[in-house]
Amino acid sequence: MATVKTSGTAATFEISSEKPPRFTPNHKLVLSQVTAALIEDGMLSVEDSQRVVMDARSGSGRLDLNPLVIIANLKFKDQRDTSKTLTLESLTEWLAEQAGLPYFKIDPMKIKMGEVTEVIGQAYAQR
Repeated sequence: MATVKTSGTAATFEISSEKPPRFTPNHKLVLSQVTAALIEDGMLSVEDSQRVVMDARSGSGRLDLNPLVIIANLKFKDQRDTSKTLTLESLTEWLAEQAGLPYFKIDPMKIKMGEVTEVIGQAYAQR
């Protein structure tokens, strides 16, 4: 059990100690490592991972993109459930789980601009 404090409130998260996280928050994502982990978890086929590498190499500047963006842009089927597509959101949720971090979906319509702009500049927050 871990407790995280954010702006005066505390949130408690249960962290599993079964196996260490594959990725850490300070770990730079590498396309080959991400595809290998997705194959191991049964989400991506070997053939699809080969296509990811070929596509990333052939596109100009594509290697500068986040590996999750590269994979999501190819719209592969999730091999665990082929009725679902590997979207950026589903891949981000998977990565959070792999890193042992909570996943929060932020609804932009529920953001309190006054509170946000106290922390960051209003011009930046409006982007």
